Amino acid sequence: MKNKPCLTLVLCMCAFVSTSLGGLRDQSPGNEAAGRADQAAENLKKRLIGTSWKAAPIQPLRGGLAPILTFTAETLAPEGYRYEVSGADRVTVHFKHGDTQDMQLSADGKRLTFTFAEKDYAYELLDTAGKVKMQLDGTSWKAIPDFPLRGGLSAVLTFSDDTVGPAGYRYEVNSEDSITIHFSRGDTQLMLLSTNGRQLTFIFGGKTYAYELMPR
Repeated sequence: MKNKPCLTLVLCMCAFVSTSLGGLRDQSPGNEAAGRADQAAENLKKRLIGTSWKAAPIQPLRGGLAPILTFTAETLAPEGYRYEVSGADRVTVHFKHGDTQDMQLSADGKRLTFTFAEKDYAYELLDTAGKVKMQLDGTSWKAIPDFPLRGGLSAVLTFSDDTVGPAGYRYEVNSEDSITIHFSRGDTQLMLLSTNGRQLTFIFGGKTYAYELMPR
């Protein structure tokens, strides 16, 4: 009976040592490295979600990939391929027919490069201006009948990558919902793009003007 306290103390010390050693094992260099890699991959995925990438000019286009790629939370649009991230700069695209493609993100986060069939490929990150230009390029807009027509602008406007026709005025993107048209004689016109991307509105001389997107 007198040995019970000693036995209890020994058991408690063993439990403490076991727990401590378990904690040390959890904090081993290997586990710490794995934890850092997982965190880097998670950060990379957060950076990619919602971004769009355009195939670099002059370079070839890899079969199975579109000229514009957009990352969602789980897939790569427009084809809906599943993708995985690893580390801070590696993306693996899983094609629907079973093969995969590894891509490398540049240090500045603005280029995705990869090699396929001994050829080098690259995609460049589209910033806000690039996204809006991609949205406008090739579209035509018709003046809404109930609104007046601003001097210098036609009843139908058509956007290219850099200009708006038919007059060929240069335009620039200010934000996700506004552009500025530069007229040939030097003045400018700010236009606001609606949330649904189907109307352009602006004010000139105290009057409101509007254009609506025409079907392609």
